[in-house]
Amino acid sequence: KQWYQRRVRGCQSKMQQHNNKGWFTVSCILVLASLLPRFLVGIHSYSGEGKPPMFGDFEAQRHWMEITLHTPISEWYHNTTKNDLLYWGLDYPVLTAYWSYAIGLVGDYVNPHMLELTKSRGYESLQCKAFMRGSVVFGDLLFYLPACWIFINTYYKPKGVSLDKRILGFVFLAVQPALLLVDHGHFQYNGVSLGLVVLAISFIFKERNLIGSVFFVLSICYKQMNLYYAPAFFFYLLGKSWKSKDFVGSVWRIFKIGFVVIATFLICFAPFLVSQEQILQVIHRMFPVARGLYEDKVANFWCSTSPLFRWKEFEVATLLKFSTILTLLSFLPSGLLLMVRPSEKSFLFGLLNCSFSFFLFSFHVHEKTILLPLLPASLMILDSSISVLWFTLISVFSMFPLLQKDGVGVPYFVSVVSLVWILYYLVKSKENFSKLYTIGIGFTVLGIFDIHALTVLRSPPARYPDLWLLLFAVFSFLHFVIIFCYSNYYQWKIGSSEKEISKPTSKPSESKKKK
Repeated sequence: KQWYQRRVRGCQSKMQQHNNKGWFTVSCILVLASLLPRFLVGIHSYSGEGKPPMFGDFEAQRHWMEITLHTPISEWYHNTTKNDLLYWGLDYPVLTAYWSYAIGLVGDYVNPHMLELTKSRGYESLQCKAFMRGSVVFGDLLFYLPACWIFINTYYKPKGVSLDKRILGFVFLAVQPALLLVDHGHFQYNGVSLGLVVLAISFIFKERNLIGSVFFVLSICYKQMNLYYAPAFFFYLLGKSWKSKDFVGSVWRIFKIGFVVIATFLICFAPFLVSQEQILQVIHRMFPVARGLYEDKVANFWCSTSPLFRWKEFEVATLLKFSTILTLLSFLPSGLLLMVRPSEKSFLFGLLNCSFSFFLFSFHVHEKTILLPLLPASLMILDSSISVLWFTLISVFSMFPLLQKDGVGVPYFVSVVSLVWILYYLVKSKENFSKLYTIGIGFTVLGIFDIHALTVLRSPPARYPDLWLLLFAVFSFLHFVIIFCYSNYYQWKIGSSEKEISKPTSKPSESKKKK
């Protein structure tokens, strides 16, 4: 009998090793396949290409490598003779600066002229473009793609979702059109910051709250816009830790999370804590209030209603207070529900609702910031594929003025056509699909087609040269408001029906164990 049991355990061990090898092979194939669309988008133009004197975001990222590589760390956020803050001065948190320094070391080895201090402004050789594009792909390989694979298996595998569906979910996250167009077209490193957020969510779902908290703080230290998720993380972890009858244990869990959060911030900002002036300058650069309420034609409340209220004529201090109050009021219901009834799905909707509140109502928002509410929605691709694809379509459409300006029109239209075709296929394949839903998707697709046709066939009135751009923003804003309201409603709906997550309880006594 013992010999038989040893043989069974040996066979089980070999089967497990075989399965692990299979998982590794599948993972490698999927990751390699996801690189192709990145390269296809990357061969097109980028932000500010050939447009002196300021160029664009591509030049900003290259310039940060130049500055961090050739100036002392104490000067990175200060205006000096070597670091002109008016020319793409660092305005992202310290992890972005460290990342720029690390990539800059490699770039300096490849071609020192590419990052030569003050003399390399506007450097746009083919080698430079290939290196910079490659660094974004490297960031995705290091953070975003592994994080998505971990999340898919952490969240969906315990629910019994089949391997083929999980692969489809990963493929969608890996080639999320909005992210590819911004990072590999326009040019940014959102894959790094969003990858850290996904890792934070995954570890929290694995009941590793401290590790998850570390990753979330790292995401904020890389890009301050990830503060949009902070209320959801705060309320969820608070509710999750407090739902125990053990009062002392609950306080201890909350204390550990708070300690880890503070310690991670202190470690990241340590080189800048040498003086009050240093740290205040970093914070000042991270939150540039002087830039105004919004930038370009972003599809949020302020830009979409600006023809009626002319918000930019108000004082900055007044707008700052007003936007803060609106943002707080809009995410508070979702956050409080998340604290009272914490669950995994409710957490994802809380992340969506909180980040949407900031996108719609907060101060100084970019078009690209739609990536933040789009991330938690995309993570639910296997729960509600049609809704997520619909949201992705309108998000990509909302960024068209930016992408067109950057010369990424071809990848944009390929993305839109692909999304429309997939939506059509999914809606057609579902029996008894909601007619109201079908009409809504049809309205969206027809509106996108009509607005594009209008911009091609007619010029805007001379008195209102930005009218067509505003039309993109308003059309997208109306969709975002509907999605935001429905998402809040759905969070309340699942909050009352979904079983709460299991909470840590005190260990049973020895007497109970014996019984």
